[in-house]
Amino acid sequence: MKKKKLNITATTLSLIYCFVLAYFFLIAEPATENPNRPLWIHSIIPAGVVVIKIFFDYVIKKDYIRDYLDKK
Repeated sequence: MKKKKLNITATTLSLIYCFVLAYFFLIAEPATENPNRPLWIHSIIPAGVVVIKIFFDYVIKKDYIRDYLDKK
């Protein structure tokens, strides 16, 4: 069985997604106020990562960063 290559584009976009959401959840709020958000909002980060990985692995089926690096 042939092992599938890691999709660099999906991994990169997933990391950017995690850092952006973490910034808005943790850093962008004022420190003096208590956070007023539901508990399920924190499950958006892993759910979004799974959606991004599935979208790039099974729907688009193309790795843009790997193609760009192979051309160089």
